[in-house]
Amino acid sequence: MTEVKRSYDASGRRAQARARRLAMVLAARDLFERDGYRPTTIAAIAAHAGVSAESVYKGFGTKAALAKAVFDLALAGDDEPVPVAERPAMQAVRDEPDVRRQTGQLRAGISLDEVRDVLWNYLAIDHYERLVLSQGWPHERYTRWLTDAITSALCPLS
Repeated sequence: MTEVKRSYDASGRRAQARARRLAMVLAARDLFERDGYRPTTIAAIAAHAGVSAESVYKGFGTKAALAKAVFDLALAGDDEPVPVAERPAMQAVRDEPDVRRQTGQLRAGISLDEVRDVLWNYLAIDHYERLVLSQGWPHERYTRWLTDAITSALCPLS
């Protein structure tokens, strides 16, 4: 008689790992916002997320890498392991030949170089580190500020 092996389905394990990773990122965000970046320890993040410090180190390597994951969550709005540049919405922007339609309506006289420079400046992690991690701004305030700043810099006054 031939033995039939069952195929292994790791989808449940992958879902648990993603949930733990998200819990660590959200715990880090909460503690960075409440206590600041410097005073927050990996042990405190692990305790807040309900995981071991070793799990945090295995998942992210360093506190700085974890802060980058928090920033990515703030920027992209989810924890999908897909870079923002590779998401369908960004592909639609790249496929659109008219830059004014790509981004909505840009203010008159703004060049593509200036659009690139403004976005590069505002989307740098430095602002997040200074305002949220160092100054303690809540995530919602940072998101509102970033949206208003980019809109003011690129779009016509309404």
